Amino acid sequence: MPYGPKKGHSDHIAPARARDLAEAAAFAEEIGRPLNTCIDINWTRTSAGDDPRSEHLQCVIKKARRWLSKEASEELFALWVREAPRKGPNSHVMMHLLHGRLKALKKVGPDLLPEGCEDTDGKAVWIHPTGNSKEARAARVIYISKGVRPGRTADQLGIGPEKQGRVFGKRCGMTENLSAAARDRHRAATAASVAPRKGASTRAA
Repeated sequence: MPYGPKKGHSDHIAPARARDLAEAAAFAEEIGRPLNTCIDINWTRTSAGDDPRSEHLQCVIKKARRWLSKEASEELFALWVREAPRKGPNSHVMMHLLHGRLKALKKVGPDLLPEGCEDTDGKAVWIHPTGNSKEARAARVIYISKGVRPGRTADQLGIGPEKQGRVFGKRCGMTENLSAAARDRHRAATAASVAPRKGASTRAA
């Protein structure tokens, strides 16, 4: 069943967005910020029961950013996906976490929920590693992208599409530092750093 107000909805992750998620995760690997930790939230196990406008999820991401800044003086690198299958609405956040910080993040897990939104059975928030290898982390991105529209892009990315219900508002996204604009800036800066300086001699030594 659909959740939330009937406005601005989608029934699938758009192919371009699925590719964007995959490229963002690959970029995170490239810059040494692998998305090695996942925060899975089952909203039916919270007192809110739902997150129709993504306000609760955005609060979770905001709190995770503040926690990471305070505990490790680190910037948040993350991507997220919202789903609304028949069993109930849920969200997935993949983020970079420094080695040795997982236990501390698990401890504050339920506190990442918005004020007034409680974990009713201790199982609403699941924080776990996404894998110790690049391949394992890529597989996790494929998993959370399973709501993609069937077609060529899904086949190219190796995703087996599964219906994940109707979602209102943004279905997926990422922090700005993993966006297409950030990736372009990084590649431009890298290219500029290795390009020969103007006027430099090109003669062989």
